[in-house]
Amino acid sequence: MFDVCVVGGGTMGLFLAAEQSARGKSVILLEAGRSPGENKDQLLGSRPVRGSHRGSEQAWTTGLGGTSQLWGGQLWPWQDWEFAGLPQKGISAWPLDFGDVSPYYERVLRALGLPATHAQIHGRFGFASKLPTVPVGDYSLKYSSWIDRSRRNFGKNAAIRAQLRNVTVRQGAVVNRINETGSGTAHIELRDDSGALSTVSAKKVVLAAGTLGNARILRNSEVSQDLPALGRGFLDHVSKRIARVDVLDWNKFRAFSAPKSVRGVLASPRIVPGVTLLNAHQLLPCYAHWEFASPSSGAVASLRALLRAGQTGEPRPPLSTTLANMWGESGELIEAVARSVRYRERPVPTSSKPYLRLDVQQPTRHDVQLTWSGNNAEPDFPNLSLAWRTGREEDATAHAITHRLVDFLNSLDIGAAVHELPPGDTFEDIFHMMGGTRMSGTPAEGVVDPDCKVFGTASVFVAGASVFPSGGMANPTFTALALTARIGDKIAD
Repeated sequence: MFDVCVVGGGTMGLFLAAEQSARGKSVILLEAGRSPGENKDQLLGSRPVRGSHRGSEQAWTTGLGGTSQLWGGQLWPWQDWEFAGLPQKGISAWPLDFGDVSPYYERVLRALGLPATHAQIHGRFGFASKLPTVPVGDYSLKYSSWIDRSRRNFGKNAAIRAQLRNVTVRQGAVVNRINETGSGTAHIELRDDSGALSTVSAKKVVLAAGTLGNARILRNSEVSQDLPALGRGFLDHVSKRIARVDVLDWNKFRAFSAPKSVRGVLASPRIVPGVTLLNAHQLLPCYAHWEFASPSSGAVASLRALLRAGQTGEPRPPLSTTLANMWGESGELIEAVARSVRYRERPVPTSSKPYLRLDVQQPTRHDVQLTWSGNNAEPDFPNLSLAWRTGREEDATAHAITHRLVDFLNSLDIGAAVHELPPGDTFEDIFHMMGGTRMSGTPAEGVVDPDCKVFGTASVFVAGASVFPSGGMANPTFTALALTARIGDKIAD
């Protein structure tokens, strides 16, 4: 019997397995895929119906590293009010607060071997950032930081791999269900590549199979009959372009808008409306950020594709094509790189087309959920139906904030004129799947308690954004990792 069984070898699973192994626990990690994408549909259930949600198909994968193989590496710590929720806007409060989670942000940075510069950028842990700011008022300029590409894929992250040496790893293992004995021992039923069934026993088991996988496994388990909220409250963040930008002075505009390098760590500015403004106009939490659209055949796009291939394992574009694209734009590329060296900015060539994009937090909707129907041929893999939608609340927020934000930016001397786009574009999900095994104070309203332990069990925990009762302003991965580190403490206790 193992001390801990971790189901899922993705972002949360590898992080927790490494953390528990470092504590001296005997750990087994079960990963569905031997290679990226293998057994994805078995984690979802047979014939999944995804509706209009793109991320449920495009934004996650299997194999060691899981979704971190695709992850952009953005870190964004939440603020205290994001845990408190906005009940008047249908955004649920969490059954824990900022003080319960915030100490774990810094611990995540240490566990991943990341420099303290990330904490400095966020201004969270006693550091004063020297990055540009905007005048105090209805908006603030906050920064997200980015993990460098060599560490984003947790399957290749040196700090994590060093702690996995004593972990038993089984790939090609698709978990059907988890059951518990009277003593609290968990028994995990799984099937291998040939379809053969086997069982692993552990004192504690942590589901880290992603938002969709976590819900499907619990649905198959005996405990599901006592969890009426299972599958409810599926969430994402939504995004759309709201303005185009005419640049009048590229140097001045890049000084304000371009991502900055702080001691080798990339930091991107986000324009955040204050809580007072949101409450005064009954708006959903949101933030705006710059989008620099480059030609797909351009030098910058080619360089990004080359670098991304090293993270995802995808085929690298031909070097000859990359060099040809760079040569065709050599003048502006040299100018952009020279400026980036001098001012520590990310290169933004003048051929790129800037836009302003708005990301909005969705309200909690209980009718947006994961549901399953029977599958007589494979009862362990029921048919998944994902009901997801946007509503008038998101549209109302975009309508109300766009005019105010454009006027605000045009009142600043940023070297550009910002123009509203027609409101015709629809919101799209941005691949932040959350909810389905939501956290609550009672089993009538949630699936896990504030310690992320499944109601009605003594040994089953859930890690990842599936436990989120609300989505926060943006970017859930850093907070999900902090909660996973907190689970590690609860298991140790």
